Amino acid sequence: VVFLRSSLNRRYDSADTSCQKCLLLRNETGSALLMIILGDAGINYGGGTRDRRKKEFFESLPITIFAIHGNHEQRPQSIEGYAEKVWRGGVVYWEEEYPSLLFAKDGEVFELDGKQTIVMGGAYSIDKMVRLMYGDGWWPDEQKRRTGFHCGEGDISDRRYQRRHTAGLKSFGEIQHCRNGVFEGLQTNFIFSAGGSNIYGRIKRMEALETEPAKLSGEELGQLLNLFGISSYFSFREIDSSHEEADLRWNYIIDKKYVLRVNSCSVMTEDRLREINALAGRYIEAGIQCPKYIASGSGAFVVRRGAMYCYLSEYLDYELASEKELCDKDKLDEEIRDFTAAFAQRYRNIGLSEIMSMYSLFELCPYDREAGIDEKQENLCELVKSLEELGCTKLGGKLSDRNESVRKELKSFYKQLPRCVFQGDENFTNVLVDRGGHFAGLIDFNMSGTDVIVNYFANITGLYIDEEQLAEMKPEAALAASISRYRTNMKRMFVRYRADEAERRAAALYAYIVLLSSWPNVCSCRYGLGQKELSEKTQKLLEQISELDIGRLYV
Repeated sequence: VVFLRSSLNRRYDSADTSCQKCLLLRNETGSALLMIILGDAGINYGGGTRDRRKKEFFESLPITIFAIHGNHEQRPQSIEGYAEKVWRGGVVYWEEEYPSLLFAKDGEVFELDGKQTIVMGGAYSIDKMVRLMYGDGWWPDEQKRRTGFHCGEGDISDRRYQRRHTAGLKSFGEIQHCRNGVFEGLQTNFIFSAGGSNIYGRIKRMEALETEPAKLSGEELGQLLNLFGISSYFSFREIDSSHEEADLRWNYIIDKKYVLRVNSCSVMTEDRLREINALAGRYIEAGIQCPKYIASGSGAFVVRRGAMYCYLSEYLDYELASEKELCDKDKLDEEIRDFTAAFAQRYRNIGLSEIMSMYSLFELCPYDREAGIDEKQENLCELVKSLEELGCTKLGGKLSDRNESVRKELKSFYKQLPRCVFQGDENFTNVLVDRGGHFAGLIDFNMSGTDVIVNYFANITGLYIDEEQLAEMKPEAALAASISRYRTNMKRMFVRYRADEAERRAAALYAYIVLLSSWPNVCSCRYGLGQKELSEKTQKLLEQISELDIGRLYV
């Protein structure tokens, strides 16, 4: 008996429920059971003890787990201890300690339930920046590279089923309809679960094993809209971006004029919505489109529907950059930076919020307060720990000392530097573009906050370590390429933002902290340290960063 399950994402209470159903079915039929996890199993996620406990849990069950990789977990082939073996005609990764826990290799063909099945896991990590912001897991190899999408597609016409984590529109052509997680197309059939993003780039899990809670009826929707002064509507489209059963998030696009958000958690307060509205007004004044929230008849932005919190905003009928075929993504990034620099010049020290941006170092943003240190400091601790595990204690100490020295200098004068309130998350899932693919607006101001202007600039000017360049180039060349990209972008921003000498010095110091300990860079370095062919080069790169002349970052 084959049992399909999608996107556990470390929710093992949900997995346990599914397994109980499996065992009940096994007792009824007497058959051996196979549970296929269609991506985002979350089994190889945190490393160490946490992952071991999950594996022990699954191994304790009298079933075989067959997992297809998603984009919210580490690849088993990148983890020491995994080996390959042939299982049901295809290659899987496994650990001797957990023989019932198997991970499919992409492009392999397996005999499942009497049918030839092509496996193609992975997905585009559309939520990469959100996960990085929240300090959640992200790995450089989690997303399938462009060439990886062709692994098994040459002989699709000869196979009955594909099993995937997500589906792209071009992957299966014209889909007639979807029923119970089975897409019936004109040329081939697909069984998959969209645990990451569906064909429109939105999160939509299809979990046939779970009963979805009742959503709004058309009548209830009309009653809610009446509270906001909208007496009638013609059509609506629902987008379910729920995280889990305890965190429901329903979004209703009404006549392409409004968006009604219905949440089970009070994610936005009245004061916060008013603050965001004021900020959106400044962005609109500066020349781009931003949705504003609409007050109800009582003057409140949030209304209740039973246990749900509801609020309404304008809808902007533009394409998202993440969903459009862009001719020049670098050009769009440049347009966003140009606007951000001009915006900071115009609204420097105006309407500052007590909520800090996610990039803030010394005054913590809401997501860093629980840990008590800023995210970059926490990231550096993880990097140093990885170095120590490799026996590179001296290098780890040099990086820590340099980090402390740079931070000490910044602390001596950062409070006197100009600040601004920014939208806070200009990744392409929040960027609106016009028909020509040019920057037109921003949505989702949930991450907005105050920051030192040049610190914010340092975080969006491309000072990242490219693991592909590191693999192909010498460490000093890869570092030089990163610094050159940063200097070019920052120089352009300083044309639109008039920074004084103190700000320029601070920008170089902040840029060093970004280079050393931003989450993407730390992920790239930890990945490199764990690869035999890259470990030595990564250590040399970090050695060079520890000795880097700050003057190289001065613009």
